[in-house]
Amino acid sequence: MTLPLIGLYILTYTLYRNGRIRRSFHVNLWNLIILIAFLISGIGGFVLLLLLENGIRFSLNSQLLYWHVEAGLALVVVTVFHFHCYTGSLNRILGVGR
Repeated sequence: MTLPLIGLYILTYTLYRNGRIRRSFHVNLWNLIILIAFLISGIGGFVLLLLLENGIRFSLNSQLLYWHVEAGLALVVVTVFHFHCYTGSLNRILGVGR
């Protein structure tokens, strides 16, 4: 899951740098992807926790765990992209370059 995300980021970043898409589209796309990854990972983890605490076992538990972990890994990778998009803001907040 992480390699396609890295490839997609490189593609959208290249399109942005070459003027094919706007920076706002590039940033908004990745903000949407980070939101989706967060929701899948967070909701999946919460449902798994509820099932575990109540001793409920379904055949879907392993699938839910798989997608929870995949979304978590995607969330880590997309967070790095998020920091890359907001490097200027992050530097101002941290006081870097003053």
